Amino acid sequence: MPNCFELLATTYENAMSAVLHEELTCVTIASISTGNMGVPCDEAAQVALRTIQKFLRANHWEGTLGIVCYEESVLKAFTKQKQTLLERFNEALDLPSLAQDNLPRWPFRHL
Repeated sequence: MPNCFELLATTYENAMSAVLHEELTCVTIASISTGNMGVPCDEAAQVALRTIQKFLRANHWEGTLGIVCYEESVLKAFTKQKQTLLERFNEALDLPSLAQDNLPRWPFRHL
């Protein structure tokens, strides 16, 4: 059974594949699972940006991509992870991992 980080990465992969398929050149994506779904902001930002990095390294896509962060804490996490990623863009960075018993599971947080 995939963990929440793998599922989140697949979601971003599917979004970016749709961008490529539809030949879009200007795209905005909301930060996924950083609100009421309970995925920690730092890890969600790592997954998002590393998945997008992997996509950009594997595909020829020239465009503008924005990620919408609805909360200050999410923006800070994405800004921090963006800097880390840019410093190591050509490296294949791993997705975050937690101890198996500490991984958020679906549903991540009961509403």
